[in-house]
Amino acid sequence: FYAAICSFPSLFIYYKSMFMFSVCYFDFVITWELFFILSLSFMMKFPVYFLHLWLPKAHVEAPTTASMLLAGLLLKLGTAGYLRILGSMNFVYNNFWIIISLLGMILASFSCVFQSDAKSLAAYSSVTHMSFLLLSIIYIMMSSKISGLMMMLA
Repeated sequence: FYAAICSFPSLFIYYKSMFMFSVCYFDFVITWELFFILSLSFMMKFPVYFLHLWLPKAHVEAPTTASMLLAGLLLKLGTAGYLRILGSMNFVYNNFWIIISLLGMILASFSCVFQSDAKSLAAYSSVTHMSFLLLSIIYIMMSSKISGLMMMLA
């Protein structure tokens, strides 16, 4: 349900652009509304606390190997897509994502303290880690992009 709601606007924009997203790496400035619609599809995989309510359930129900693949590989795909559209962001509106990232990081950290299951703890700590990653790459300076990529590899 979450994936369908968040991905259909992005697929519609991809269809209307005549499938040219692979050629153009968003080197133009887009409006806030278009950026928000595009970023929703990547925020579904990029664990932002308010949009990512399925991750603790997926970690608990999955086997350990699938849980490690989810935390190690699939969550990084949302970051890669978000980094791709981040260059065209109009920087007036980045306070919204900073506030969402800070609140999500704090709430997920407090949820980590009260977890008794190790897989739930891994899920909420992954949300905390990726919220910190969003907070670092939202500043779009070259050093923050490099540190964000290093955090993705760590």
